[in-house]
Amino acid sequence: MIEASLQAYISHSTAISLPPGVMALICFYPSCVCVYLKLQKDAYDLPAYDALAQVLSEYQHTFKIPKAPQQSKGEPKQQKMSKRSSELNQTFEIHSPNERLPVINDQNDGPQVAEITEHQTKELENYCSAMCKMAEDIIALRSQVTSLEKQNSQLRSKLSMNQDLSRTVLDDTDVDVMTKAEIADRLDVSFFLLVNEVIEKMERVLTTKLRERNKEIAERKKKVLKGKESVPPRGDDEDSEESKMREIKSILASENSRLREELERLRQQPQPIIIQQPAQQPFPDCEKLRLLEQLEKAEACTRTLGKQLEENARQWGKEKQDLLTRLDEYKHGFARTSTLHHLPLVITHP
Repeated sequence: MIEASLQAYISHSTAISLPPGVMALICFYPSCVCVYLKLQKDAYDLPAYDALAQVLSEYQHTFKIPKAPQQSKGEPKQQKMSKRSSELNQTFEIHSPNERLPVINDQNDGPQVAEITEHQTKELENYCSAMCKMAEDIIALRSQVTSLEKQNSQLRSKLSMNQDLSRTVLDDTDVDVMTKAEIADRLDVSFFLLVNEVIEKMERVLTTKLRERNKEIAERKKKVLKGKESVPPRGDDEDSEESKMREIKSILASENSRLREELERLRQQPQPIIIQQPAQQPFPDCEKLRLLEQLEKAEACTRTLGKQLEENARQWGKEKQDLLTRLDEYKHGFARTSTLHHLPLVITHP
C-alpha cells in the first residue's frame, strides 16, 4: 500500500517510473525519496561523498551488538551528523599475516566487546600460524615426493638394465605371433650373446690377475736389486704359484675353445623344418548325422555288454562259491547223497 502510494506520488511529481529495487529501498528508508529526486534532476552529476551518511543518519547499525550510550539531549544535530559521516568514511589498513592485528578499543563499547574482539584476534592469529605451518608442511612433502620419484626412476632404470637378456630380446615382439623357428633363432642368438659375455668376463678377470701378479713380481725384483728390502728365499712357493696360474690359464683356454666349438656347431646345425598340416575341411551335415548314429549304436552296445558282463560275473561268483563249499565238504568228509541217515561214514585218508 505504501509502495503504491509512493510510486503514484513520485510519478505525479517527477513524471518518471521507478525500478523495483529503488522502490523497495524507498519503502524501507523513506528519507531516500529526496536523494533520489535530487539525483534524477541532476542526472549527469555524481552524488556527494556523504550521501549515504545523510540517508542513514537516523538509523543505527544492526551489526553492532552493544548499544552506544545515549547522548545528552542538548547535543546539536549537526555534531551527530558529522560523527556518523566520519564513522562511515573510515578506512582500514591491511596488515601482514605475521603481524599481530591491532585491537580497536571503542570508548563507547563496554569491556565485554573488548574481550570478544581480543578473543577473535587471538583466534585469527592462531588460524594464520596454522595455515603457515600447513603450507610449510605441504612444501616439504612435495619436495620429498619429488626426491622419492627421482629415486624410483633411477631404481627402475637400473632394474631394466639388469634384466635377463633373453627376456629383453623377446619383449619387443609378440610371442604368440612368432613361429617356433623364429623363437628358436632368438634363443640361439641370446645364448650366443650370453656365452660371449661370459667368455669376455673370464678373460678380463684372468688378464687382471696376471697384470697384478706381474706387477708384484716386478716390484719385488726392483726391491731386491736396490737392496732396500731383503726378500726371503721363496723360490719354491713362487714356482708353485706360477704353475697353478699356468694350469688355471690352460683350463680356461680349453673351456673357451670348447664353448666356441659348441657355438660353431650350433650355427652349422640346420634349422628345424616345421611342417604345417593343411586345414581340414569341415564335414557335411549328412556325414555328421551318420557319425552320430554310429556313436549312439556303439554306446548302446557298450551298455548292453556291460550289463551282460555284470550278470556273468555274478553267475560266475555264485558257481565259484558253490564249488568252494563242495570242496570244503569233501575235504571234511561230508559227501552229498540223497539220504544221509543210517549210512556208514566214509573216511578218506589223504
